[in-house]
Amino acid sequence: MPAALTVVAETGEHYRSFGPYVPSINDRGEVAFYAELVSGEQVVVAGERRIVAAATSHPDINDAGQICYFTGRALMRDGEQLAAAGDRFAEIGPLGPTMNGRGDVAFRARQTTSEPGVFLARGAQVTTLAGTGSEYIGFHGLPVVTDKGHVVVRADRADGAGVIFAHDGRATSVRVRTGERFRELGWFPCADRHGALAFNAVLASGMAGAFVLRDGELSTLADARDGFVGFRGALIADNGATAFYATPSGAAIGIYAAPDDRLVGIGDALGGSTVTAFVLNPVSINSHGMLAVRAELADGRGVIARVHLPSTHQTRH
Repeated sequence: MPAALTVVAETGEHYRSFGPYVPSINDRGEVAFYAELVSGEQVVVAGERRIVAAATSHPDINDAGQICYFTGRALMRDGEQLAAAGDRFAEIGPLGPTMNGRGDVAFRARQTTSEPGVFLARGAQVTTLAGTGSEYIGFHGLPVVTDKGHVVVRADRADGAGVIFAHDGRATSVRVRTGERFRELGWFPCADRHGALAFNAVLASGMAGAFVLRDGELSTLADARDGFVGFRGALIADNGATAFYATPSGAAIGIYAAPDDRLVGIGDALGGSTVTAFVLNPVSINSHGMLAVRAELADGRGVIARVHLPSTHQTRH
């Protein structure tokens, strides 16, 4: 087992399954995850807490210990219904919500007009941040809400461009777009509270990579020159730590802190077995550079693990 990895929970005596959702982690290192108990009961688990819920998304947990998730046709936060299918929404989702330290929740939904959109629940008020229409024709991945209340979204524009935009509560601003520099953008950008973005993309030259945009300056975490043949995502913490998940030439996909620092991946040893699958996304990193990962093992077990990233990171300009 890698020295930087700690198993938080595993299937067996108490848990039957953790799938299909990713775990989340707050700054205290508390991991929240969906589980099916051996009794068949469905729960959301965070430390010693178990919330009985037929969750239909990952849970997200903040530093105050609040937990949000989708259940059926509703968005829930600590037992409170923030939004539900009905007069305004035809469908809550897809994927799942993200939450910041003060309990603001960003989510995607489809309105009763059939228009998909991105929304922010702050207190009892739900605000529309963006919808399809004259400017946008679709949204991807998770809308990530930062502690400043800014929401970062991957979207497709009506003019054919793919963009990553940020909404600051008043207006949207495009941070990254396809065109001169990028041919394609990944669907799950990650943002820190300082406004830096981490994302995977394909350059106009055709070379794939993982990148960080900070204060208007683009740097490269890794690309094909480092021996990778494909990239699935990139994550960034408030302390500057970064990670990316990618497939190296001649090997299976893994999570990396740097091109030469593989943390865990398919085929790697873990808990006396080997990893056959893993999942994570932007809710799976906290401000201090800790990751929460769900993995499946060759012996049939499922595990929830906490992974510590190195405090230093390397990029190329």
